[in-house]
Amino acid sequence: MRKIIRGLKKLRANSFTLIELLVVIAIIGLLASVAVPTVGKALDKGKLSAEMGKARTWKEIDLLIMQENDTNLSSLPGTNATDLPKWYAGLVKAVGTNEAMKLFSASGVKVTTFDTNTGPNTNAFYIYACNEDNGDIMLTSRNFLLPPTGAGALTSVLPFKKTGAIIFFKNGGATLVTPSTATNQSTNWGSVSNVLN
Repeated sequence: MRKIIRGLKKLRANSFTLIELLVVIAIIGLLASVAVPTVGKALDKGKLSAEMGKARTWKEIDLLIMQENDTNLSSLPGTNATDLPKWYAGLVKAVGTNEAMKLFSASGVKVTTFDTNTGPNTNAFYIYACNEDNGDIMLTSRNFLLPPTGAGALTSVLPFKKTGAIIFFKNGGATLVTPSTATNQSTNWGSVSNVLN
């Protein structure tokens, strides 16, 4: 019996009290509340950076379509919505339907079908009227609509919400729009034409 009592005393001496456990849990909760938003922002920025890689792909597609020398295909969206089917057909011919769906998809916006007449069933990007003589900007992510004045504002819609946005230029370049540059009225985004979709 004495051995059992001695064993219990030793056990009590080596264990944590309820207060100590609650303090440790509170500290872990506090650290998690600080870390989780930071990790979320870093993930969102990573998604934006990954999308920036599409800029080179858009330029390569442009060159592939131009090499086809087919009047039924267009390497740029055109000047009005009736030109889009030629561009969609050119995209599908250059990279195939699956890759075309990936190009118009982004974080939280997944294209599941792509028709050469109507384009993707959903789209993570605005398509701007753009031909060789008109417009520098070809696409912007759907959370950043540019009016003809070129002054846009980030909105809280997918794909990137207010984390930032992407602008794709017809020359194959891309710009990352941060919340501070989006609201800066002196930022020159180039010439902007009407939105086709």
